[in-house]
Amino acid sequence: MADTKRKRAPRRTAKVAAPAPAPALSATEATAEAVDGLRLRHPELSASRVLNRRQGLAILGVAAACILGFVVAPVSTGIAISGCIAAVYLLVFAGNVGVFRRLIHTPHVVSVTDEEACAIPDDQLPVYTVMIAAYHEPEVIAKTLRSLGALDYPAHLLDIKLLLEADDDVTRAAVLTAHPAANVDVVLVPPSHPRTKPKALNFGLLHARGELITIYDAEDRPEPLQLRRAVVAFSRAAPRVACLQARLEYHNPHQNLLTSWFAIEYLSWFGFSLPAIAGGDTPVPLGGTSMHMRRSVLEEIGGWDPFNVTEDCDLGIRLYRKGYRTEFLNSTTYEEANSDAINWIKQRSRWYKGYAQTWLVHMRHPRLLWHELGGRGFVGFNMLVGATTLTALLNPVFWALTFTWFVVHPTFIQSIFPSWVYFPGLASMIAGNFLALYVDFVVIRTAGRPELMKAAVLAPVYWMLISVGALRAFVEHEWAAAQADEPALRSVRGQVVGKGVVGAEITQRLLPTLTESFALTASVIFLAFLLVFRSPSARLMTMIPSLFAILSVFLVMRLTGIPLNIATILIGSTVLGATENDQIHFFYHFQEGRSTGTTTGALRHALLVAGRPILFATLINASGFLALALSLSFWYRSPRTRSSEDVSLFFEFSQSSTETRGDFSV
Repeated sequence: MADTKRKRAPRRTAKVAAPAPAPALSATEATAEAVDGLRLRHPELSASRVLNRRQGLAILGVAAACILGFVVAPVSTGIAISGCIAAVYLLVFAGNVGVFRRLIHTPHVVSVTDEEACAIPDDQLPVYTVMIAAYHEPEVIAKTLRSLGALDYPAHLLDIKLLLEADDDVTRAAVLTAHPAANVDVVLVPPSHPRTKPKALNFGLLHARGELITIYDAEDRPEPLQLRRAVVAFSRAAPRVACLQARLEYHNPHQNLLTSWFAIEYLSWFGFSLPAIAGGDTPVPLGGTSMHMRRSVLEEIGGWDPFNVTEDCDLGIRLYRKGYRTEFLNSTTYEEANSDAINWIKQRSRWYKGYAQTWLVHMRHPRLLWHELGGRGFVGFNMLVGATTLTALLNPVFWALTFTWFVVHPTFIQSIFPSWVYFPGLASMIAGNFLALYVDFVVIRTAGRPELMKAAVLAPVYWMLISVGALRAFVEHEWAAAQADEPALRSVRGQVVGKGVVGAEITQRLLPTLTESFALTASVIFLAFLLVFRSPSARLMTMIPSLFAILSVFLVMRLTGIPLNIATILIGSTVLGATENDQIHFFYHFQEGRSTGTTTGALRHALLVAGRPILFATLINASGFLALALSLSFWYRSPRTRSSEDVSLFFEFSQSSTETRGDFSV
């Protein structure tokens, strides 16, 4: 093989004028443009407001229809919902089969050899802007600068923008200590809401000199020839190719099992699946790093959305809507895989939240989206962005239903899955899971990474973690929506002190009274038993122990003045859980009697066998609950001094003349 090494051009400090310099803006004007540019020019494409009025009414209408359906005709409603969900899974499976076929036969990757990348003369290279947004990352900034210094590109044509928050003193100090090269420009982003990476990138774009733009994360290790490969690829590409996405892989796949799973996922996603999706004329969600773009196009579509937490996914969709396309470059950037499960779940939650944001924003006007994407692109967008999040949320529900069916065999589950729903759903579950595993095996073998095969076999455990991340994203989204609707919630903040103390502030009117709490709890229990039990008498008999326990507890709390706090709520949940265990025995004996006689006889049989133990257990549980709550209340009211080192559990709302405060320490 010919020697492709070449002498690096000497570093020069001479500045090259930008091809089309933008008028200088003050810091205030630049910040306003970075935050509000897209929102003002294209308000319907901004995630500053996720739901419009029509979408909100549609969601409320569907929710109301489902609730009314479960009250009037629970079985028919359950069948309709399960049938719709089974259809979604089948469509996703069919789409994945199509992607797999393209993955095998027509890989859509732009290849540029080392010789071709090095052959282009320096005087024919454009100015290239590299932007890195870093926030509170002083420990990696020196490695970042070394990785950028390894890029094989003339220094005087390499415009590096290191984007730091103006109040991030620790990272700024680390940059000065690392002695950056002359072509590294530290850009201080003024503090403003929202504090997001896309806002910093918009601010950096206003100061960029390059005709081509790329982004790296602080911990990235891009291949040295990546910029030269991108220049050659752009020179060959059609004008509508506005973006080149490099492959992303991890340099620490063997750190633990989680990093191995993550490495397999990235290897499959960026190396095979996304190129196959791009080959099918479908919009492609970009990666958060190593995407190379024409600056003119980036400015035309409005830059990044500072309010979208997956601005890369949103950017890829907006590119496609404007008629531009993304291709994939045969160059790799190595990142560091998240090795901590908790941090991984937080990261995955942010991704799913961003996918949901992107789907809702672009589905504000479905007919317009169909016109801009085309039929195939519209379906692909909904399958890739919308259904990905939806199925991750639904998977735990169906896992739980499957487990419940094999353990308890409730008739309601059987009734909402008739054969025409059950068998297609079963086929999609078996075939879909097999395809997911098979794709991983094919990718690992094709990439020559047999050491990852053991982790691939355990991939179903990883899928469970993915669903946990999706559920967390859903909860965070609902909380954010509640904060937007209720101004009093916007002041709620969490902070860590000592060994885990979270402070909270909330207004008194948001705290439910005991009567409201009882009514809400009773309603939830009623709806739950409405779904599980088909017989009205069975619903009533199984609800009695729970309602009795809750009512007794709340009445005594009202009379004694015991505060409603997290401790009492947790203890109450434990009590009710124990009571539900007794109710399971009651239901078992009820079903046993019903199989051999009438409903009346079955109830008589269940009451004779399990009624007295249930009543006794309910009384004991309620008494224990009250005793614990009372002792906890007295403990709190004692003059004992507590510190942040205490191992305690308390969350009480106490009213003063000016505010209502909450303290929760663990």
